[in-house]
Amino acid sequence: MKRCAPAVLKTYSYKRGIWNTGVPDHIRRLLRDKSTSPLCSQDERSLVSFFMARGAIPLKPAGTALTNRATTAVTTNSVTTTFERHYLIKYLYRHQAYGNVIKIAQSFLYTTIGSRKLLRQDVSLPELKKFLLSLVILQRGIQLDQAMSGVISQYLLTQKTMVVDLINSVFTKMVAMNMHEEAVYKWVKWMKLVNGHCEFTNYMENRLILRTFLSFMRQSSIRPDYLSYLKDIQLTQGPALASQFATTLILLLTYTRRFNLAEDIWNYKCEHNLPIISSDLTCILKTYCHMQRFSMVPQTYYKYPNAQHDQNQFDYLLVAHSKLRDWNALQQQFNDLFGIGKLPSIQHYGILMYTMARIGELDSVNKLYTQLLRRGMIPTYVVLQSLLYAHYKVGDFSACFTHFELFKKYDIPPSTATHTIMLKVYRGLNDLDGALRVLKRLSGDPSVEITESHFSLLIQMCSKSTNHLIAQELFDLMTDYYNIQHTGKSTAALMDVYIESDKATEAIVLFEKYSKNLSWRDGLILIFNKLIKAYISLQNTDKCEEVFRKITDLNLAVDSEFYKMMIKFSVTLNKDYDTAMSILNQLIKHPVVKVDAAHFEIIMEAYDKISYRDGIIDLYQLMSDNKVTANSKILYFILKAVAKKSLQNSEEVKETLKMIEDIMENAANGTLDVTYNKLHPSVMAWPMRMVVKHDSPQRALELYNRYNELFFKKHDWVSNNNKFVMMRSLLVLLAQIGQWKDFETLFTKYVDRIENIENLPSSTTPNIKLKSLFSGLLPYKINQLAAMNKIDELPLLWKKLQKKGFILDNISWNSAVDALFKDSRTISYGMKIVDDTLIHGYNLIHKFRLLTKLSQDTTRSSDKSWPTLELKEREPYKFQPRLYLQSETYRSIVKYLDTYLNGIEDLTTLEDQIRDFISNYKYFMKDYLLKPRDNINNWERIELRHSSYFKELRKFKRILPASKF
Repeated sequence: MKRCAPAVLKTYSYKRGIWNTGVPDHIRRLLRDKSTSPLCSQDERSLVSFFMARGAIPLKPAGTALTNRATTAVTTNSVTTTFERHYLIKYLYRHQAYGNVIKIAQSFLYTTIGSRKLLRQDVSLPELKKFLLSLVILQRGIQLDQAMSGVISQYLLTQKTMVVDLINSVFTKMVAMNMHEEAVYKWVKWMKLVNGHCEFTNYMENRLILRTFLSFMRQSSIRPDYLSYLKDIQLTQGPALASQFATTLILLLTYTRRFNLAEDIWNYKCEHNLPIISSDLTCILKTYCHMQRFSMVPQTYYKYPNAQHDQNQFDYLLVAHSKLRDWNALQQQFNDLFGIGKLPSIQHYGILMYTMARIGELDSVNKLYTQLLRRGMIPTYVVLQSLLYAHYKVGDFSACFTHFELFKKYDIPPSTATHTIMLKVYRGLNDLDGALRVLKRLSGDPSVEITESHFSLLIQMCSKSTNHLIAQELFDLMTDYYNIQHTGKSTAALMDVYIESDKATEAIVLFEKYSKNLSWRDGLILIFNKLIKAYISLQNTDKCEEVFRKITDLNLAVDSEFYKMMIKFSVTLNKDYDTAMSILNQLIKHPVVKVDAAHFEIIMEAYDKISYRDGIIDLYQLMSDNKVTANSKILYFILKAVAKKSLQNSEEVKETLKMIEDIMENAANGTLDVTYNKLHPSVMAWPMRMVVKHDSPQRALELYNRYNELFFKKHDWVSNNNKFVMMRSLLVLLAQIGQWKDFETLFTKYVDRIENIENLPSSTTPNIKLKSLFSGLLPYKINQLAAMNKIDELPLLWKKLQKKGFILDNISWNSAVDALFKDSRTISYGMKIVDDTLIHGYNLIHKFRLLTKLSQDTTRSSDKSWPTLELKEREPYKFQPRLYLQSETYRSIVKYLDTYLNGIEDLTTLEDQIRDFISNYKYFMKDYLLKPRDNINNWERIELRHSSYFKELRKFKRILPASKF
């Protein structure tokens, strides 16, 4: 992904140098001084006089190429060698003897060929830099110009990269000395000599030239007066160069998101009638869109027809048209063209198609595209962009790839915005590897500007896979290699990845590291929002309130995400639903920030957890009253609430089914106000499972088929069926109707899909969001194994899932041990699970039940305290096991064990088996043997033969070693 850096001349290795025998000892002693303090005047004079008197080795220039190695051969005792010259210049520069650096350099670095004075062929880059920097330090501007002009004319054709490096080094030194105006003046002048102009319109293509100047612009301690620089350059170097430099400034200022300053430079060009080129127009349109001054975009665009050569301009033009939201007027204007006899041009088609695409009118976009093709028109960039965006908007991702290929077919280069849409397509498909391939392809195309938005999209995608390592690498690549300044957008995206990866503390560290260098213009509120989210995940109420106060103190303009965090804080940490509703009602009336489905979704999810169905229905009504567009998650909650209410009231599910079908039909027809016309599978998955359990598996299958017919083409059914949520629903359906062979096939496909995701190149860290994929599903798998007499396969599957860290819920554990105990082939493994994992929670629960019962008995508790119960009341979660053997399961496995042992007829064999169980599963067997096993033949003889063991066990209720049995 990274490009190779250009080769630079190596620094001369002084350790290999040989001192001339003609250099006296007192001079050598002076030169051994490794300090940086200034030399005394006498030592400096004697040192320079000695070497000036000796002169340099005469060389006949063999060419004009600069070399990084110099000969160390000593030809005579009376001249200064190349090594000595290297060392002397470095020594004088280190001791701040800049005047003598210049003196030595002018005498020793140059040679005269005819009437021309040229640099010698053995001059090294470090020597040349120290000579030029000494001129800067002593502010000898005329000499500096002469020296730099000589370097440019001599080495431009053969060593351009080195020349640019020298210019940027001198520029950096002048900036460090606060010579900002002169530094800019000379940089512009010299870059014109190097390139023939100073007009740069693409940062990535000219990165080596511009990165030092860009760093100067980004220094927070410097406030460059760009207008003053322009005025001086126009007065001294002419309007042509001033116009070129203004173009470069506009590019870099929009690149660094300093849009107010970019507008100032644009206004300067307009006021002084300087030429407006394509890059200028693109940047100002981008600026107006960022400032949300959308009416200025078409007005400015149409004013400069000669500068309309950049396809990116259409992105901003069409965004502005759609943001102005005058759809009817736009459509009417288009239709009127037919009535007045003037057929619409390709530009008319493009504008209308894009505005239709933004509101999800896919059919209208396709009809317009077909119409223009029938008229023999050749699609333009804006037409193809509209077509691509329309399919993305409705979630038809497979079609996006087809329409993206049209750019190649019509030989139209895709723009930055085109690639942004394709990255969003990969995000919709949750395909991080595909998105990374897009970025790699873009990095090799100098015509495409890679922006922070591209990286933010990629980083945000890592949230779904909880891959913080790749997210951090992308962030570092953006800032270090592409030299893109991070703002709140990319920093917030990276923080979110850490939060979703259960690393909230690392997200807080990121905030502390980057917040100091961001202002409100850079999206500071975005990372404050993520900071609140991090503290919510850590359940730190005090810190959340502290952040809210800080935002108020800084007087930051809050956004939609901020209100989401306030609502989430109220319902998650404070369980204060009234406050959350109050915030929501305030937001509905907010003059600037618009309420959306995400704000309602947070409260609905909280209501769903506490089974407050009426509250969910009331919230949906509130959304309808305020014309808030619903999303798939909202529809999921409302369907679930209505269905649960119907079941609670012992009503049939027919009404719920009717509601589900209506929602599907209306969403597909575009008559339902939803964010995406294609409903997320989760909206159908839960109703399917509900219908399977409470109505008819056949009805559930019909619902599933209808969903596919409405939202997916035939060839898309396979991709839709690969979604985990749909596969889970189908597995439940197959289990309910007992089609175990099909269930087994689909379950294998389910496991394979998980393993394929885990083996992707981008899966460098475990995806913690995949860990719950088997919760609620394993009881059906266990039933399938039992039904097909394959329960002996369960231990291997169980070990595999545990090893990979999948969450196995308590119901699954109990279902597993029940099935394992039932089969004589696997009863030992079942006992191991119970003994290792479940029996402890079972005993703890029953212990507290007994203590509670005893504490309520007045005859026993009148003079006793119950410290264990008091401790449980103070810390309830500490004494509430996550995994435990359910009472019903316990009774079942005890019964199965009785049956198993009853099948052993030989008394000695039976005793050996019990002894073996006691040795390997001591906790469970202690509980099992507390009561006589009356269902086992010959148990009375067992009791007699081991009476002392049973007596001690049942008296003290402690584990006894198998050797005592």
